[in-house]
Amino acid sequence: MSYLLKFKCILNRKIGLLRNLLRDLSAVFVVSIFLFPIFWLLLISIKPVDAIFEYKDIIWFDFSPTFFNYEQTIFNKKTEYLSSRYALFASLIVALGSTFITISFAIPAAFALSRYSLRSIRAIFIFLFFQRFVPSIVIIVPLVFFYHQLNLYDSLFGLILAHAAMSLPFVIFFIKSFIDEISLEIREAAIIDGATALGTFFYIYIPIIRNSILVAAMLCFIFSWTEFVFGLFLTSSNRTLPIQMALSMNQSWGFTSAISVISLIPVFILVLFSQRYLIRGFTMGLNK
Repeated sequence: MSYLLKFKCILNRKIGLLRNLLRDLSAVFVVSIFLFPIFWLLLISIKPVDAIFEYKDIIWFDFSPTFFNYEQTIFNKKTEYLSSRYALFASLIVALGSTFITISFAIPAAFALSRYSLRSIRAIFIFLFFQRFVPSIVIIVPLVFFYHQLNLYDSLFGLILAHAAMSLPFVIFFIKSFIDEISLEIREAAIIDGATALGTFFYIYIPIIRNSILVAAMLCFIFSWTEFVFGLFLTSSNRTLPIQMALSMNQSWGFTSAISVISLIPVFILVLFSQRYLIRGFTMGLNK
């Protein structure tokens, strides 16, 4: 009987190890699928032209790495279709500006919708919900005429306003969902202690939902950084990185890959240094 029990223990241990091994291998396989396009972009970006367009066989590592594509992409001043230095600067300004405007308006709006009874709150929710799900291509034609009338066409400020307007409904709903999870007793206790509505907002609610605000800001930044339609139709010379990528595809896959790798760097750094706050922000309110 003792031998049978010992055999069952060993068998269960082996099954557990096999289960963990299959889980780890599955995780590695899934991650590899998602990372392979990034690896392929990085590989093409450092390949010479003859290695990229080798028609007989795919060249993986049998080539001399070169940074010519990056050099032409960042420092080339002669060919506007290749130089992406200004596009990188423009995308950074637009992403940061739209994120700042969106968060600045979304936080007080979410607080008001969550904590105050407004007569027109149903109409406000319907408007925000409708605006959130309207594709940008639907409103782009009247928006172009509107921007021409206000002299906002082909300006970074106009692009910032367009990105902020598209992100605002989502961020309001996102932050409001976290404010709804905060107990009303906290606000009532602060008011009893003499705190004003503004003081309660800044010193009670903002510290509690700061991780969620960071998550919302990152989502706004990523949306603005990768947005294509507004950048295509609302600008002609102030190109952002997605537009610059589309233009460079007619020149060389090496230049396009170099621009793609450069565009991934800010988002990668942002997520890398704030990942613990992202986890806290996404899981806030799950445990009551």
